[in-house]
Formats: sequence, structure tokens, C-alpha cells
Amino acid sequence: MKSISEIRTEFEACRGSRAELYEMYAYDTRMGVQKLIQKYQKQDEKLANERLRLKQMRTDDDAVHHSILYAKNQR
Repeated sequence: MKSISEIRTEFEACRGSRAELYEMYAYDTRMGVQKLIQKYQKQDEKLANERLRLKQMRTDDDAVHHSILYAKNQR
């Protein structure tokens, strides 16, 4: 069984989806491991929300830009 420190290192080193790590350690009953999972799931959720927010901002900016171009062409 890996130590919590080793598991933390795995989570920190992960550059892609952590879903496999979550699944792998979901049944580890140690409180420290469960807290690590919660911590990184929360980070992933925040990152996903930020990406969604930025995507929406780009969409809004594109709509404004197209409206301005349309208005200029109507003159």
C-alpha cells in the first residue's frame, strides 16, 4: 500500500485527467487519501468552471464584435 505522501505526489504529477487516480483510490478508506481526492476534485471543478467562464466571455466578445461589424456595414 502506498503512503499518502506517495499518492499526493501522483496527484501532483498528473498533467491530464485525474479520473483514473480518483477511481484507483476511491476505495482507500484512509481519511488522508479521501481528503486528497476531495481536494483535487475541487481543484478540477474550479478549473472547469473557469474554462467555461472564459469560453462564455469569448463567445460574448465575438457576438459584440460581429454586431459592431454589422452596424458599420449598414451605414
